[in-house]
Amino acid sequence: MEIDDTLIIKFLNGSCDTDELRAVKEWLDADPAHAEALFRLESVHRRVAAASMNAREVSQHLRNVHRRIDAENRKTHREVILRTWLRRAAVIVGIVFVGAMAYWLAGADSPLRGPEKLVATATGNNPRLVRLSDGTSVWLKAGSQLRYPAVFEADERRVELRGEGYFEVTKNRRRPFVVAGGPVDVKVLGTKFDFAVSRERQLASVSLIEGSVEVRDVKRDARMLLKPNQRIHINTLTGRQNMEMMDTRIVAAWHDRLIPFTNANVNTIARTIEQLYGVEVHVADNVDNAETYSGAVYLASNIDSVLKLVQSTVPISFQRKGNAVWIYKESAGGI
Repeated sequence: MEIDDTLIIKFLNGSCDTDELRAVKEWLDADPAHAEALFRLESVHRRVAAASMNAREVSQHLRNVHRRIDAENRKTHREVILRTWLRRAAVIVGIVFVGAMAYWLAGADSPLRGPEKLVATATGNNPRLVRLSDGTSVWLKAGSQLRYPAVFEADERRVELRGEGYFEVTKNRRRPFVVAGGPVDVKVLGTKFDFAVSRERQLASVSLIEGSVEVRDVKRDARMLLKPNQRIHINTLTGRQNMEMMDTRIVAAWHDRLIPFTNANVNTIARTIEQLYGVEVHVADNVDNAETYSGAVYLASNIDSVLKLVQSTVPISFQRKGNAVWIYKESAGGI
């Protein structure tokens, strides 16, 4: 009993209908050698499925198949059947090899393109959330871009950032997560941090919210370990570094549009507003700075909206003129 090569290929790809499956079964029942031949074909097919074998491995496998065919030429009638099907294996593997080779050159492990990467860009004025295959979440600031693999396969989870991103990295001690920012890399096991790189300003900054990270100046191979609430600025031209302690959650407020406060007095709130909106905030002497507040305020597009939100919780009043804001005790007079 003979069977069509096309049907075997459909069987290996799992695309046979009921009648075709019945035909394959009848062919297998007709001779034990058929089952052995199909088993070998399935083994070959599994290895090249989805281009999981690179071109060199596929070529080697083809050579092995042909050597096996040559060996079969000196055997019995039963093995002649196997020889026929091994030749078919070479044809089928050759077909899959062409597809795998095209896929390889176009993506996956291509020497032309390197590992296949997806690209996410935050367009417009709003952040964009990107979820990676390991469960890591990345918020991209408007105008920023992230290149990342569809699936992490190497010993480290590496992505490439242009602009600014806030990362919540899934912990995996055996596979570190690396954010390549050009002149500066950030390496973590599992943490929350903000990473911004400006090639125009020749400046990189990393703000650690939770966990720990290793920041590397690629050009000088200088490495720094950050602790929570530390922020480092690196001049990528000169290598000069500036470390500061702060509530680093403020730096990443853009990602969820919330300004967090924990046991913050009015002075702390004023400094936060200065940082986020680039204004000068003056706090009057009659304001009670012994009182502290915790919570979050929506990061509005204009400072007046934020001050009104703060005013609804904290007993203050405010006045603004241009780029300056004055904060007073509630119900106090003007400037």
